[in-house]
Amino acid sequence: MPVPGEALDSWLQAIAHHSDATWCDIGTATGYLAGRATGARQPITTMTAAQMTALAYTTGVAPQTLWAMTPASLLPVPYAMAAIRTLLMPGSRFCPRCLRENGGRWALWWRLRWAFACPTHHCLLTDYCPSCRRRQRIEAPPMDFVPQPGRCDRPALGGRRRPTPPRCGALLSDAIAADVPTEGAALHAQRRILDVITTGQAAGDIYRPSAVSALAYVTDLRVLGEQLLQHATSSARSPVTLNLSATPTWALNRDSTCADTAALGASLAVPILDCDSPVHAAQLLRTVLVPQAHHAVARHLRTHTVSGALTSAGLGLECAGGPVQQLRAVISSQSAARCSSDRYHGVPALVWPAVAYRFALPGLGFERLRHALSVALLLVGSPISLEETCARLGNPYPPRSVTRALQQLHAHPGWPHCLATLSRLADDIDRTPPPIVYARRRQLPYQELLPDTAWRDISWQQGILAGRGVKVKLHRCWLFERLAGSPARLCPHALNSPKFAAELAVLPRELTPHLAAELDHAARMFLDEQGMRHEPVFWQPSLPIDSCAPARWGTAKLLQLHRIIENEGRSMTAAADALDTTVGVVRTMLGEHPAQRNAARYAGGAVSEGVRPPTSEPGSRQLDSAQLQLRQKKSSSPLTCASGLLHE
Repeated sequence: MPVPGEALDSWLQAIAHHSDATWCDIGTATGYLAGRATGARQPITTMTAAQMTALAYTTGVAPQTLWAMTPASLLPVPYAMAAIRTLLMPGSRFCPRCLRENGGRWALWWRLRWAFACPTHHCLLTDYCPSCRRRQRIEAPPMDFVPQPGRCDRPALGGRRRPTPPRCGALLSDAIAADVPTEGAALHAQRRILDVITTGQAAGDIYRPSAVSALAYVTDLRVLGEQLLQHATSSARSPVTLNLSATPTWALNRDSTCADTAALGASLAVPILDCDSPVHAAQLLRTVLVPQAHHAVARHLRTHTVSGALTSAGLGLECAGGPVQQLRAVISSQSAARCSSDRYHGVPALVWPAVAYRFALPGLGFERLRHALSVALLLVGSPISLEETCARLGNPYPPRSVTRALQQLHAHPGWPHCLATLSRLADDIDRTPPPIVYARRRQLPYQELLPDTAWRDISWQQGILAGRGVKVKLHRCWLFERLAGSPARLCPHALNSPKFAAELAVLPRELTPHLAAELDHAARMFLDEQGMRHEPVFWQPSLPIDSCAPARWGTAKLLQLHRIIENEGRSMTAAADALDTTVGVVRTMLGEHPAQRNAARYAGGAVSEGVRPPTSEPGSRQLDSAQLQLRQKKSSSPLTCASGLLHE
């Protein structure tokens, strides 16, 4: 019976040797050579249905077991010549100690291009016959030859030319195999590669956002391993020293690549691919590579066909080009056509606050930062120009301003975190579009948003004065930014005056949870009238904390902000200084999570920051009795009520 993990041709040669039969007789009797020319010498990678049926019938072994013994079982389905070339060698390496113990039976995984160490005997695999110094199992045995398991079946050197020259016949178990540490990097890399090829995909670690196929993993391993063989420091090589007799060549995809070269390349590359994020992989690359090679390696990873995770790690290795070039170089897991044409439908002009909080910088306005991140999100893996990207988002800021903001982000040490976050978010948007179509939201008739009658009802219910017209415009602009994801100053109701802009900037401080809920209800009615019942009023993506820089806002920090604003009565600028953040972040946080008021507010006129009006009773938010009586008298008739509200 076949040995677990044995190759099909090895098993049939063992049967032929036991039966004292030639390779042609066994191949014909079992159906293994059915449909092949008599002189065919190349090893069979896969089997046809007829071969499988005949072989299963004559040997009594299940077809599933026979298929698992063919090299095709190690390839992705459907496999192509590229997969065969990438994963399999034309011959086979071998472990001399395994051949000595099992009587010359060959393991199937020895044919892998990345087979270099035996996990059982803790030694390197051998490439050559100890006598003739040639590779093994390059071709099938001669048809009239009785196979000799465990011996070299290559023609003897210096033999006479005839149809079946004498064989070398040297015992392959006599070859010397170099020992490797039991818990060393080479054995760890070998086990990791075999696990990936067995499961067919690499998930987790650097590939945590989306798993990649085993073929993509091996491609990353080859490209990265070749660069590390050329540019790794001597200190990085020392823990994985394999007592090589000579400096190995750096190419890992050649048929002449030896097991020791593959072992060294994998020992250096697998720990980087095992990092938990592209950011950590880039940090490890900096410690492994010589400083002079950072730029060359980053450019090599950017220009070769590797996975998006490895590209992100290469971009984080060094500033290879400007921020726009780095964003375009990121390879999205989705098609480039979708990235360039469809992603802007689900991206607001101001990126979601949950994303922007993580990258707030002093000296960079929070609104301008949010727009720059939205532009960057569209540029990830996309060839469209910066001007076209800004135009698709409504041009709230000119392209030159966006470029300066991206350069500030690029110069900050947190740029690799930002790049990894945008890459992951772009993949999520391409895979699952957001529930809000912002491209359509930006085109809605916002002149009809929050009518005067609805505002008067809200102000009456909340116990605040409706104002003379400026106040409702301020709340319409705030609601416009919440709905459309564009700056509030672009709202049709915005006034082009510095005073209005100042009042709009401090409006989030005057919001309450009840007032924000009423405004969201008015926004819900507006969307329903526009035929958007299926879209939420407001939405934000959820980002895992370990995917990038830690989120800077939690419950404790939010409570501290509310205490500074409400209990201490300090300005938003003072709150930003106390919380070590920017005023824009404080303003946006108060807009998302309004503070609960502890005292009544005087609502007449426009809202002003830092002015704490007198209250009739601590902890009360209702109007005094005189104002209630006045309103009850004015509400006796609709005309009188309307004139009274206009007077206010």
